[in-house]
Amino acid sequence: MIKTIKILGVSILSILVMAAIYIHHVLNGSEPILEGDLQLDTLQSNVDIQRDIQGIPTIRSDSRADSAYGLGFLHAQERFFQMDLLRKNSAGELSELFSALASKFDRNIRIHQFRKRAFNAYENMTMQHKVILDAYTQGVNAGLNTLSSKPFEYHLLNVTPKNWHQADTLLVLYSMYMDLQPEWSQSERSLAAMKDLLPRDWFAFLTSQGGYWDAPINGAALPEVKQLPEQALAELITNLSEKIVSRNGVKNNNLVMQDYPFFDQIHYGSNNWSVSGKLTEHGSAMVADDMHLGLRVPNIWYRASWYLNDGRRVTGATLPGTPALVAGSNEYVAWGFTNSQGDYHDVIELKVNESATQYLTDTGWQNFKIEKEIINIKGQDSEEVDSKLTQLGPVIGENHNGQLIAMRW
Repeated sequence: MIKTIKILGVSILSILVMAAIYIHHVLNGSEPILEGDLQLDTLQSNVDIQRDIQGIPTIRSDSRADSAYGLGFLHAQERFFQMDLLRKNSAGELSELFSALASKFDRNIRIHQFRKRAFNAYENMTMQHKVILDAYTQGVNAGLNTLSSKPFEYHLLNVTPKNWHQADTLLVLYSMYMDLQPEWSQSERSLAAMKDLLPRDWFAFLTSQGGYWDAPINGAALPEVKQLPEQALAELITNLSEKIVSRNGVKNNNLVMQDYPFFDQIHYGSNNWSVSGKLTEHGSAMVADDMHLGLRVPNIWYRASWYLNDGRRVTGATLPGTPALVAGSNEYVAWGFTNSQGDYHDVIELKVNESATQYLTDTGWQNFKIEKEIINIKGQDSEEVDSKLTQLGPVIGENHNGQLIAMRW
């Protein structure tokens, strides 16, 4: 018995040691290259990357395209899984990584056909921009394929990462759109429901355009509704419950408070401050920019610098998946970004024929255009999703009255 236990213990220990060696090899092989020389055929000239004490890279090259290549190489070496999630998020392709867990999300997002739009956007770029994006894409794929082991997340998921395409950079930007704007126009749809269901004074009170604390840039004061509605809130809720009927025709008194699918979005913003050079010791103006986004690991931004052809150095925050500097400085001008909270959605109520195969336009009845989207699901058969399109945009569902609606973004 003792001998058997010893053999079993030695066997378990050996397995644990081998597993630890394998895990170390995998993790070590997926770490970025920090020193050495690489010969990469796709480069047009020498690219030198140096890091400061914080590990922030500075890229030197003979052309803007080659610096974009170097940035793509760095992004892929250190942040490829993050980039992959961003492109798959807006493309509706997360099921390729997470199987059926993400299929419902993918089916909904495919309505927007962002990958198709990304390809079209790339094809219509100017040649100047294509050159930079092409170089960045080559750098990303070189950085990914130079790793001796795929990033560790892909080992956990048992998936092989796919190479980068120019359109994927546009998909990363579309994910930022989705992060900063509601992709189903919830606010617009909520306002429409409120206008239909609420008394006029309640609607005016709840949708007041401003207050005494607002200071519009154009100088015109926003109208503030200060008068309280006549009807009590409790009485209003009771009356709304009587108005709203579920789709099967049965009244549901909890529908107003619990089951209504739309809501007002929390309007994410950021902060910017600027200071005149008259108030600084060095006589130059200063700008501070705080981009408010959700905390995540890794941080969404990637700090980097590179030199331009005229010798100036640009430095700041880049977005992995894109070759641009989002916020930073070029030694003469500093800039930042904040979400503008503009109105970028229109929701159009569609009048359809009895068979719901056509919708009415200014020029008469038009057929809906149906395009199929294929969703690849890891470990399962693929699924098809129909995207119903109009001249105005894709059909995104029904409004509170059961009427088909299209969204123009």
